This record gives sequence, C-alpha cells and structure tokens, in this order.
Amino acid sequence: MDENQRYTLSIKVALPGTPLMNKDGTPEVDDKTNKEKTSQAGHMWYSISDGESSKSYGFSSVSGKAMGPGKVDTDDDTRYYMPYYTRTIEITKEQYDQLKEYGSSADEKENPDLSYRYGGLINSCVDFTWKALNSAGIQHSEDNKFEGDLKPANNIDNIKSIVAPFPNSELNKEKNNDKPPRNIWQWLLSQEQSKELTIDQAGVVMNMDISYEELMEIGEHLDPVKVAEYIKEDLDQVKLAQNESENKKQNDNKKEEENNIHYHHT
Repeated sequence: MDENQRYTLSIKVALPGTPLMNKDGTPEVDDKTNKEKTSQAGHMWYSISDGESSKSYGFSSVSGKAMGPGKVDTDDDTRYYMPYYTRTIEITKEQYDQLKEYGSSADEKENPDLSYRYGGLINSCVDFTWKALNSAGIQHSEDNKFEGDLKPANNIDNIKSIVAPFPNSELNKEKNNDKPPRNIWQWLLSQEQSKELTIDQAGVVMNMDISYEELMEIGEHLDPVKVAEYIKEDLDQVKLAQNESENKKQNDNKKEEENNIHYHHT
C-alpha cells in the first residue's frame, strides 16, 4: 500500500428535474413520449475515491414508483447530469474501506443493515446514504442513527454540518451547479425550505397524472378527505385509508401503554 495514497468521499444531491443519462453519456429518452427523462423526486448518493479510481453507490426503486422492490445503483455518478450539490471530504483508509464494503455488500444483497424494500418515506436513497455514512463514523451530529430528511434537497445543510476528518485538507471542497428546469410537481418536491407538502400545494397537482396512493406516500400527513376533493378520487376509498391510518395509530398507542404498565410492574 502506498503510504501517500489519499482517499475522498463525495456526497451528492440531485434535484427533481435533473437530466438522466445513459452509460454512454447520451440522454435517457422516454419510449412513450420520446422526451428526455429527468429525475422526478431528486436523488442522494455517495461516491468514494482512492485517488486512482472511484465508485458510487445509491439506492432506488426498481419500478421507479414510491414503493416497491429496491436496488443498489453503482452508476449514479454518470446517470445524474450535473447534480445540484456535491461535498467532497478527505477520509481515512478505514473509512474508505467501510464505505466500499457497505456499498458493495449492499449491491450483492449481502448487507444485513439494508432492507431491499424501497419506500419514499422510510427507506429511500436518503436513508441508504446516511446509513452508509454512519457506518463509517461520518455523521452530521452525535446521533449515529440519523437517516436524513425526506427530500434530498433538505439534506444539504446536514451534509454541510459533517465534521471533516481532515479539516485543513486541500481535497475538501463543495460544488453547486445551477438548478435544473422543473415542472410544477418537481418544483414542489425540490423546495428546500418546505419539508412537507401543504394542502394548497396538493391542489396545484390536482390535474397531474398522479394517483392518490402516490400523493399520500409523499405527503402522508395530508387530510385524505381534502386530498380526495383535490384529486377527485373516490371519497369512500380515501376515508377507508384515513380509518386504517387512525387504527394503526391507536394500536401503536395501546401497545406503548401496555409496555409502560409492564415496565412499572417489573
């Protein structure tokens, strides 16, 4: 091993609307519309370098939907064209090895720390990236279980707050690219200062091609009855979803109370 060899970590955030590229560098094209594809919800991933070669690791939905089977991607550095934000820091060889092991074992579906069920709210590209960073002792605070904010763009401040292992290294740097053009839905999802969709924002997308389930997966806090009014979905089905959500909360509260009673009696 070269004692002078140095290692870096780059954490990257792409906004909704970021152009998607093929491995040969040409734009991805939608077969149905013949339009160039862009990222719908944005993305976050990490890449590592030993000074001679680099590897990237990210996590995404197999189908492209907000819920379903997930997969590890090793081509995000080439797939996402000019991501909005990148922070690069010098790291130790031990941290490099751990980040490489976390990503490669996840890619081979041998990482016990990773669920391969993608969920936009609970097991997304953001969760994957922070889990990998935490495993190498790279974190935004003393909380080594931090798994990020919902939207990729809302993680930029958290990434900025990471304490660099080598604070004075000339390899440490940040880079911002211009924000990409976005449609209204992509614009809503890239609002860095708004971590939740408001009901007014939901109304803006009422005429877009998005299902009730997809809207609720992204903005689960929205009142289902109001959502039904905005997107003209069957109100009975929305109320059913609302009841199921309320029942789950009640069951969770009941279990917590039972656990507390058991704790005090032991």
